Amino acid sequence: MKVNTVTWTLSRLCISPSHTLSILSRWTSLILPVSTASKIFTHNFHTAKALAHRDGTVQEIQNEKIRKRRELAVFYELSELRKAKDKDTYRKALEIYMKKQSVYRRGHVDFILGAIEQMKDYQVHKDVEAYKALMRIFPEGELLPKSIIQSEFMHYPRQQNTAIDILSAMGNNGCIPDDEMGNIIVSRFGENSYVMKKYQRIMYWGPKFRNMNPYPVPWILPETKLELAVMALKRMAVDKNNVVKVYDTNDLSSAISDGFIASACSPTQQELMRKHNSELPLYVEGGFTVWMREESLVYFILRADPHPDIVEYNQKCEEDEDDISSGFYTYLGADDEEKRKKSLIVKPSVHEQPEGTILAMCITETSNKDSLVDWINFLQGENSCLSKVPILFSLKTPESGLQSTNEDEKPREELNPGES
Repeated sequence: MKVNTVTWTLSRLCISPSHTLSILSRWTSLILPVSTASKIFTHNFHTAKALAHRDGTVQEIQNEKIRKRRELAVFYELSELRKAKDKDTYRKALEIYMKKQSVYRRGHVDFILGAIEQMKDYQVHKDVEAYKALMRIFPEGELLPKSIIQSEFMHYPRQQNTAIDILSAMGNNGCIPDDEMGNIIVSRFGENSYVMKKYQRIMYWGPKFRNMNPYPVPWILPETKLELAVMALKRMAVDKNNVVKVYDTNDLSSAISDGFIASACSPTQQELMRKHNSELPLYVEGGFTVWMREESLVYFILRADPHPDIVEYNQKCEEDEDDISSGFYTYLGADDEEKRKKSLIVKPSVHEQPEGTILAMCITETSNKDSLVDWINFLQGENSCLSKVPILFSLKTPESGLQSTNEDEKPREELNPGES
């Protein structure tokens, strides 16, 4: 039997490191010379200590999970009783814990850590009052440092780290604490604590970053998908004259889909549709993803190929950005008038880009090809010129390329680029 094997066996038997070392020293002194035994004892000193530390860490993690599960039993019991996970249930669970542990607050750290994980399930991750209720669970006056040295060495580190986790969760969910939260932190941890430093940083940088976006998104989003789609189209539109129209497929006699269709198109884009060459095709492309905070929507565009003048205009802007020769020769009267006239190009609109001309955008309720066909039919009813133009579908929606699992049914056709 090797010494490493003995060390591992003793550590697995939950024998303390000091006891393990004493057993090793006696065992090696009996069967080995003194010099060899001392070398082996020195070599295995750190091995036994490392194994004991590793096993202790694993056991500590398991114990923490058990404690957290035990402390969160009140959440599970209330959820089953009320059959709902909402703010009232969350608040009631905190009140029950405070009544049970009103004096000693046993297991309050594990309870708070578990309550933070449950916030999104109970839809309170945006509620500042819920975070303040969690901070009040810490016993008042018991965790205050007695001197500046205790403050610097993080008095009650586990409790302070848990309070910092509460503030970090607020920042991750877009919540900014108020003055009452600061008073709670001072009464629990003191003014010189690390929790107070975290709170001060959030109060300094939070309002600055929160109001930095020139196009802010409301913190409370609309509940219906239609209102959210209209808001997203207005946000994406770069033309101030953009008009968002909502179509109902029930109003279309030849409709092949159900649900709403929100379409965004400006007067400038309608003019570009009328000027479009009927021999050149238009493309319906998508779906692209736009995020409105935690909600994602899929939108599609109606695009035309870029006009040759747009490509020439962009090339000319890149070439003449730092070139002053044309203005210099004009000042001297040596500029060719006819050449200057030919070089003039009308500045394109914001919808005419080098990648193509955007003619319209839409968000449909179902986000499938049938709803896009109905969208094109609505546009053709308002712009008769589109009925003469070939329109091709180049889609990348999640439904593309799916096949049926039933052998009797035919597989769903893949939407290839160029399919009309």
